[in-house]
Amino acid sequence: MRDRFGVPESMFGPVPDDFYAVVGRIVLVATLVEDRTLTVLWALDDAPQDTHAGRSASEIRREITGRVSNHAAVLGNDLVNDLTSLLADLSEASERRNAVVHSLWPNPSDELAQGWRSVRQPRGAEPRSEISWTLTSLDGLRKDLTELIELHERLVMLANKVWGVRGTTSWQ
Repeated sequence: MRDRFGVPESMFGPVPDDFYAVVGRIVLVATLVEDRTLTVLWALDDAPQDTHAGRSASEIRREITGRVSNHAAVLGNDLVNDLTSLLADLSEASERRNAVVHSLWPNPSDELAQGWRSVRQPRGAEPRSEISWTLTSLDGLRKDLTELIELHERLVMLANKVWGVRGTTSWQ
C-alpha cells in the first residue's frame, strides 16, 4: 500500500497527512529563517554578500554575535539585547528543527511521534553508536512551526532596525 505521493506504508507505517504537512512547513520556514539570519549579518557587515555563502546557520549566528559585540556602542543596549535574545532563540529553534528533520519517524500519530537519529560524532572522537530520541506530537510540531514564523518576523524587524542605525550613524 502506498500513500497518495507514492511512499510505501512499509517504510514508516501509516503516517497522517497532517504530520507530513507540518514537517514540510517546518523545513520550508526554517530555510527562510536561515536566509533571514544571513540578512541580519549583511546588515551588520560591509563584506560582499557572497562572503558568507555556504556557511552553516550556526556559523552565521557566531558571526552575528561578533558583529553585535563590535558595534554594540553604535547599536545601543536595547538593540544589542534584542539581537542577543534572538540569537539564543534561533539556536534553540535550530536544534529542534534538526531533531525533526533528521529523525526517522516510524508510525507517528497525531498524539505521539517518536523520532530517532544517530548522533554525529565530532571529528577525532572515538567512534561509537549513539541514538537521540525526540518525542513530540502534532500540537508540538505546530508550536515549533509557530515559533519559526515568529522568529522570521523578529529577524525582519531587527534587520530593519540595524539598517536604520547604519543609515543614521557613523559605522566603522
